[in-house]
Amino acid sequence: MDKFLESFEDIKRVEFSEGEVVLEEGSKIKTIDFLIEGNIYISRNLKDGKRVIANNLEAPQILSLIEVLNGEDEVMSGVFALNKVAILKVQKDEFLNKLRGGELRDIALEYLSKFSYNIIKNSIEYEEYEVEKAILKYYLKISKGSELGIINLKNAFVADMFRISERTLYRYLNSWEEKGLISRKKRSIVICDTNRKKICEFLDK
Repeated sequence: MDKFLESFEDIKRVEFSEGEVVLEEGSKIKTIDFLIEGNIYISRNLKDGKRVIANNLEAPQILSLIEVLNGEDEVMSGVFALNKVAILKVQKDEFLNKLRGGELRDIALEYLSKFSYNIIKNSIEYEEYEVEKAILKYYLKISKGSELGIINLKNAFVADMFRISERTLYRYLNSWEEKGLISRKKRSIVICDTNRKKICEFLDK
């Protein structure tokens, strides 16, 4: 992807800290954003006022591509940083001109096919895993992109994502700590290399 990004004339790097808004739902799409570092989650507000966490993604990703290809002018869902995130912003018009010229067609098609495949794969995995293991697998994934394996996610956020109560999540966390799968430092979860090995063994059971 690096070589292909070098072909753009107007490109800007922007960094976001954990919890910051990367893209605001309903905002006008002026750029195509390439996630090159870090993890994000996608959230959408429903008409009844409820917030739904649709997906969580790790770099590399292309943000706003689906909306633009479908002729939409606004961001469909909010995008938030799960940890330190780096984005390369390319002007939408320049991107579309290259796409029409055929330069980006193969890259766009490859990305969309992988994106669709991952959504289906993650959906199947979520159904196959019991909720406890699905959450633990999620923490394991996030820890790999976090410095020193430290995870600073709010319990309310994780409980909301997996549609469980915070009380149930606390029960899982206490159980994992007793089994040596995680350790906790104040409000943070820590997953070191030793923990990762034990988690993989636990998930394989």
